[in-house]
Amino acid sequence: MFRTVGVLAYVAVLALAVAGLYRLKKIWPEMATTFLIYALGLTTMHLVLVMNTRLRIPLMEPLIVVLAGGGWARSVTFLQRVPGAGEQKLEATVLSK
Repeated sequence: MFRTVGVLAYVAVLALAVAGLYRLKKIWPEMATTFLIYALGLTTMHLVLVMNTRLRIPLMEPLIVVLAGGGWARSVTFLQRVPGAGEQKLEATVLSK
């Protein structure tokens, strides 16, 4: 059960990282390309060599987490633009005055 929850959490973080990479591609395409080449190069290297999580984590996880933060920011700004998403907050503010 713990392994399943861990895998699902990792998949969620990877999905946010892909969204963050997409956002970075719009803002700074050169850096997004550099990150993508780095990730693909590291993955390719681990395909040839024995995959060891202990060796991969310090090289890949910080990049994934930073990109996931960008993906989270992208999803929050998207939700703020959805019609009706902020109306409840506005009503609560008006009612409290």
